Amino acid sequence: MDLLARGLSELNLYEDALSVQEASLSMMRRLGISEWEMLASQANLAITYADLGRFEEALSMERDVYSGRLKLEGEEHPQTLQAANNYANSLVRSAAGRARGTRRRGAGGGRRRRRWLLEVSW
Repeated sequence: MDLLARGLSELNLYEDALSVQEASLSMMRRLGISEWEMLASQANLAITYADLGRFEEALSMERDVYSGRLKLEGEEHPQTLQAANNYANSLVRSAAGRARGTRRRGAGGGRRRRRWLLEVSW
């Protein structure tokens, strides 16, 4: 499902990608998929939230991913450091959105970052 969401995002169909990613994460939780894989899926979901201009939700998700990576892998693991960087970037985007007082839906704040951490095929 992550591959489908990735394709939808590449076509700028962020709302559709969001639906697929949320369904995928829900299914992963029900099936008891590993914490590592769920954190990767959550990180990708945070990107989509930001692409949709939903910076507060992206921030919350990035915080959860960073916290999870910290507990799972420790503070010096490369994935934890990447999660910390993503969380910091989300803090900046969220603050900038509040300072502007507007959020541009679907604009992604003018950035195009893509880092799909894991494509799970079951």
